[in-house]
Amino acid sequence: ITSQFSDILFNLILNSNMLRFNPFDTSKVFRNVSSLRLMAVSGLFKVCSYDAVVSLTTTMLLKSSVAQFLAGKTAFLQFSPGTNFDSVKAEAYELKSSHYIRSIPDKSVEESISVQGRQENLKNKVSLIKTTSEINSQADFVKFTPIKISALICPESLETFSSVWNSISSESPDHRVVEDRIREQYPELMASLDEGIHNIQQLCEAAKSVKMSILVDAEESTRQPAIDFVGRELSKRTNLPGETPTVYHTYQMYLLRSPDVVRRDMEAAENEGYVFAAKLVRGAYRISEGRREMEGRVRILQSSKEDTDKVYDEAVTAILERIASTTTRGVSGFSSSAAIMIATHNTDSVVGAVKTMERLGISPDHGGVHVAQLKGMADHL
Repeated sequence: ITSQFSDILFNLILNSNMLRFNPFDTSKVFRNVSSLRLMAVSGLFKVCSYDAVVSLTTTMLLKSSVAQFLAGKTAFLQFSPGTNFDSVKAEAYELKSSHYIRSIPDKSVEESISVQGRQENLKNKVSLIKTTSEINSQADFVKFTPIKISALICPESLETFSSVWNSISSESPDHRVVEDRIREQYPELMASLDEGIHNIQQLCEAAKSVKMSILVDAEESTRQPAIDFVGRELSKRTNLPGETPTVYHTYQMYLLRSPDVVRRDMEAAENEGYVFAAKLVRGAYRISEGRREMEGRVRILQSSKEDTDKVYDEAVTAILERIASTTTRGVSGFSSSAAIMIATHNTDSVVGAVKTMERLGISPDHGGVHVAQLKGMADHL
């Protein structure tokens, strides 16, 4: 995953205080990439566009060492920097020195149902942060690391909490009222989440000590209200005014509830005096959420791709407006009450965000605006 800061990510050119960003100028975007490499990548994406091929390849990868070897020489090289820390480190140096792109390295960790497993996941993530910080010993190569809440808090507790939250919030939309009622009526459930939050806060402090930030991953809708609660609590405790935010919470804008959740959390941060930091994505569980809609006969997702695009771009604009309205000029350190990571492969969304920054007068080197893509997925951005 690559995190790309708005000033240098885009090869933005300052001319009469105007930002000029043209991802379609391939002579600049791919000037350091050979034609043969571009042809190979184009062919890979074409192959990946066929569902039948992807399905067959996935099956073969699980069974065939030959398929694994071939994937390692093709797709793997496009989307991953390597299989060990040294290769990741080399990629991070290359991205920053040649392209001015910072990295978000991660080691995949899935959910755990055992206490021992979650403790091990926490230990490994803290170790990853410390190891990754070595890359930053001479320059700021790495800025973020992601965490998956269900790998650190009991998944069953997350789902139970989310179910209770949905039930109570249908009676009262005020999140503070919902939280108070859960604490009163389900003390053991709340105690389970509080313990998890306390443990994750140690992770946040480890990241903060090496000037890194945490990206709280979004998950499926059956767990998301609990994860939203965890994200708010972590943000409240660690995203102090005047400091670079440590916790960025992820919002999946294809969920019907997400626009309201973004507004609610942004208002909560303003009222309670901490920095609101959001990572905006469209969403990663479209198939399972669509199946859940059909089985439950209840709407979970936006009606169409166009609707998702619309609410995504509106949320980006709203947060950028908050950043612009609360940024204090000429103040050292972080001087805004909000921050955003625009995590998308959608060219229109990135171009629109740059234009909005221009309109609002947000400097391209503002420390609260980041853009990110999966490595190899949208290199023109």
